[in-house]
Amino acid sequence: MQHEVGYDNDSDPMTGVYVESADIDIGDGDQFAFVKKIIPDMAFTVDPTVSNTPAMNIVLKRRNYPGDALVTDSTSQITQTTRFNNVRTRGRQMVLRFESDDDAAALDQKGYKWRLGATRLDIQPSGRR
Repeated sequence: MQHEVGYDNDSDPMTGVYVESADIDIGDGDQFAFVKKIIPDMAFTVDPTVSNTPAMNIVLKRRNYPGDALVTDSTSQITQTTRFNNVRTRGRQMVLRFESDDDAAALDQKGYKWRLGATRLDIQPSGRR
C-alpha cells in the first residue's frame, strides 16, 4: 500500500495546509521587538508535467502580552524567486505561519510540494512607547 504519494489530494489541490511556529521573543518577552524583514527558506518541488507558479504565504502575527489574542500584521506571498519580504511590526511575541496560497489560480494550487528550512527575521529590540 502506498500512502501520500504525489503532489495533490487525488485530483484536488492541497488547501488549508499550514505550519505555525511557537512564540518568538527577545529576552523572554521582557522587550518589545521590531521586525522589518523576513528572509524565507522555502524550496518547491514541481511536478514536471504541470506548468504552474507555486506559491505559499507567510503570515506574521504578534501579541504584546501572554494570553492576548494574536493579531495578524502581514501576509506575504513566497514564490520560487522570492529573496525577502519587507514587513513592519512591533510586539513582545511574534508567530510565523506558513500556509498554502488558497487564493491562487486553480492551476497554481496543484502540482507541487514545498519544504520549509531555516527562515530568518531581521528583528531588533524596540522601545516601550
